[in-house]
Amino acid sequence: LGLVANKLVDEYKRPAFLWGRESAKTIKGSCRGPDDFSCIEIMEKSGDALLTYGGHHGAGGFVVSDEKIPELEINLNNVYKEILKEKKEAIG
Repeated sequence: LGLVANKLVDEYKRPAFLWGRESAKTIKGSCRGPDDFSCIEIMEKSGDALLTYGGHHGAGGFVVSDEKIPELEINLNNVYKEILKEKKEAIG
């Protein structure tokens, strides 16, 4: 997942969060981000959708339960938009 996420970041210049089945009840994911976005910040602000997460500025991993996938997708998109707005406001 990490390799594919890297390619998406390179192509679209946006954070990429990918996930796949880990067990019957959980999904495991990987994320990568361009230099100007912190994967950790995005995961921290995504609410309680993630069971666990970790990593560093440019890359990370996470676990989410099946029932939280729709919520996670919405939260990640909202956090991304919020961070973009903050960056634009900081620039002026």
